[in-house]
Amino acid sequence: MIKNLIKKIVFYFKFYRNAKIISLNRKIPILKKKKILIATSSGGLYSHLVLESVLAAGLRNRGIEVHFLLCKKGLSSCIIPDNHKINEKEYIKNGPKKFCNSCFNVGQNYLNKSGFEIKFIENASNEELKRYLDIIEKNLNFESVKQFTYKGIKIGEHAISGTLRYYKITEYEKEKYFKELIKKYLLSSMVTVDHFNNILKKEKYDSIILNHGIYVPHGVIADIAKKEKINFVVWCPGMRKKTFSFSPNDTYHRQSIYEDNKNWENILMNEKKNNLITDYLESKTESKSIKKDNWDNEWVYTPTSSIDDIDKLFKDLNIDKTKPLIGLPTNVIWDAQIDYPANFFNHILEWIFCTIDFFIKNQHLQLLIRVHPGEVWVNKPARQKVINEIFKKYGSLPSNIFFVKPEQKYNTYRILNKCDNILIYGSRLGIEMSALGKTVIVAGEGFIRNKKIAIDINSKKEFQDTLSKLPIKEYMNDEKIKRAKKYAYHFFFRRMIELKVLDEFPSEWPNFRVNKNFFDILKKKKDKGLESICDSIINNENFIFDEIE
Repeated sequence: MIKNLIKKIVFYFKFYRNAKIISLNRKIPILKKKKILIATSSGGLYSHLVLESVLAAGLRNRGIEVHFLLCKKGLSSCIIPDNHKINEKEYIKNGPKKFCNSCFNVGQNYLNKSGFEIKFIENASNEELKRYLDIIEKNLNFESVKQFTYKGIKIGEHAISGTLRYYKITEYEKEKYFKELIKKYLLSSMVTVDHFNNILKKEKYDSIILNHGIYVPHGVIADIAKKEKINFVVWCPGMRKKTFSFSPNDTYHRQSIYEDNKNWENILMNEKKNNLITDYLESKTESKSIKKDNWDNEWVYTPTSSIDDIDKLFKDLNIDKTKPLIGLPTNVIWDAQIDYPANFFNHILEWIFCTIDFFIKNQHLQLLIRVHPGEVWVNKPARQKVINEIFKKYGSLPSNIFFVKPEQKYNTYRILNKCDNILIYGSRLGIEMSALGKTVIVAGEGFIRNKKIAIDINSKKEFQDTLSKLPIKEYMNDEKIKRAKKYAYHFFFRRMIELKVLDEFPSEWPNFRVNKNFFDILKKKKDKGLESICDSIINNENFIFDEIE
């Protein structure tokens, strides 16, 4: 008890120290040129508060008026709870109440100490709640929840995303109380729509900054901004340490797929840039040590590998070196499920089953399925696991289909590097593997889609036709590899912007803090990444920063 109390005191001391540093420029005069809202919404997202307060301080330093948005304990469901933190019955009955006090109080205290004005998503009145529930009861069809719309906002998509995030499975319909949970997310979405619109009637914002861009309430806020034609920016952590990626007017996931190729096609790749991306890719695939991969550049605290001997793995699996080997890295099934115009499979499992069906009939080919290590992450273990779903459907599989399980500590990049071709659905791995010269076939929302690098599949028939051509040889010629490396450089070193004002603390959460010299760095504009981000927010420009140029 005393030990936990001391831990809590130490945590809050370190956490609020960030706010104290941020507050040093609170007296900068506001020039009223622009007004920006940062829609943190959930004060319990501690790392988000730190990052967003850094952005706000950078904007405030330029005389920009910055407000924050927080939920005032008024939502019946939100982004904070999941089935590991609160059981289904309690969540249905009480909503996220067990988190509300600490979530709201910490967020409000932090932002007050930082010196920012806060706007609130207020509690709905009993009359409002009754009206919302009446609308839900009259209009909700569980067969078409995604299409559920309120005041022009498709809140059904966010209700489904929230439900998936809570259950951590795709087949949420098998859960006992899923209908009640969907209703709670719809209710919270309606509260968000009305209360956020009320804020927008009183305040004219030039831009809105928010995290995630999906789920409740963040996805609803993004859609309202889109409907009202207010510029908005969605951010997420990058892969490289202390980096963050910013997407204008869409989610990170969609923007990565549909970004205009003109943003990167004409990059002049000099020797320094080529060496930088080559070294970065090699840091993932070539290790001097069997025990530890070189993840020094990454936000990775539980590396995907500690075993280097892929040849031994292949021997143990009884993979035939004389036959073509096709690699298939999976995603965490439930994660970030949003609508993509290009999707023709209902979900990743349908795609995996379709692929397995083909390999069952074509045993002259071998399929190696690398299950995402994230399925067994300690903090967010998936309840629905790929291998379980496969054996539930097939019982047994022929000897030409192999698995590397999520708990097996092998480097995914090295495994795929030994495959002839790679099949992906939504994996980011397509970027790295294409740049390493591998032919990648994209059947879902992989970020390498639409780049004229991988083989983009646009229908189930086209997928079957492409599978029938495996292994595909001589697709990745020198020009394509050059193009793939150029895009990889853009993705990892131009779109992921490093903030030098942050200090990393890998063993703690939040895993970064504001540098104690922040105000001096800000005043003298020493952090070029932060300056670039602020410029892009103010001028509504793409968030691209090349430190080498």
